[in-house]
Amino acid sequence: APEADLRVDLQFSDDVDAVRATLVPALQADDRLSGVRVYAQVLYEASGAEGWEAMRVEVGDYSGESVAFLSGAAPTSGQIALSVLNAKKYDRRVGDTMTLRRNDVDVSLVVSGIYQDVTSGGRTAKMAGEVTSGASGYTMFADVSGADPATVAAEYAASFPSASVIPMREYVSQTLSYVTDAFRSAAIVAFAFG
Repeated sequence: APEADLRVDLQFSDDVDAVRATLVPALQADDRLSGVRVYAQVLYEASGAEGWEAMRVEVGDYSGESVAFLSGAAPTSGQIALSVLNAKKYDRRVGDTMTLRRNDVDVSLVVSGIYQDVTSGGRTAKMAGEVTSGASGYTMFADVSGADPATVAAEYAASFPSASVIPMREYVSQTLSYVTDAFRSAAIVAFAFG
């Protein structure tokens, strides 16, 4: 995920496109927010060992420093970046071609980069582009200046109840709590035995 102060998730709702259509302009018009980035989660199918399998692809603008890549670079038009687990699953490396299908239309993409991910079971993909409707969900990021991110998050959560609005620090803490808790326990045990 890009470095940001605020994260907004919009999914699991029948009206994600309608909410996105009002939420994104509201975020962009708010002078406390800058660098608003919108990513769409789109369901594709990828050819796997057992035929066509569902693959969730995040579509957006990766031209900035949004993701750190282990190899290769961010995707541009006609390219896709894969998480380490998806690269292994589909046996793809940077420069390889991968075919995805959506609504019975095949598209051939070149793997631009491989990155590490712990979200969605570590099986994710990123593609350049803009999707404004028909996505299964949207994620938005923004930088906050002159205000507390928790206060801004609470305001937007109240105005858009179908969206999950959270300060990025809290999101990272929640997402990685199982890792940090395990390290904390291991450190305590090692200290006790030491």
